[in-house]
Amino acid sequence: ELVVNQAGTYRDVRGQSVFLNAGDVWKYGETTGTRYSQSELNNMIPGGVTMNPVYFGNIIEIKRFEKYLIYGHFFQHGSLPPGNRIFR
Repeated sequence: ELVVNQAGTYRDVRGQSVFLNAGDVWKYGETTGTRYSQSELNNMIPGGVTMNPVYFGNIIEIKRFEKYLIYGHFFQHGSLPPGNRIFR
C-alpha cells in the first residue's frame, strides 16, 4: 500500500478533490522489487507517499489480496482509493 505522508487535499486519479489524513491509503497495488524510486514516492503527490508492504506470497495470492483490499476500501468508504483507477 502507498500511504499519504501529510494531511491535505489532493487530486485523485479521476480529477476529484479528496482530503486525506497522514497515514491514509493513497493506493493499493502489487510490486516486485523496486517499482517506485524514492524520488517517485516523494513526488507522487505533494508531501509524498510511503510504501508499506502488507502481504507477501505468490502472484496469485498477491493479486487476490490486492483485490480484497481495493474492494474492502470501496465498501468501507464508498469509493476506490484515490490512487487506484480501476477495480482489479
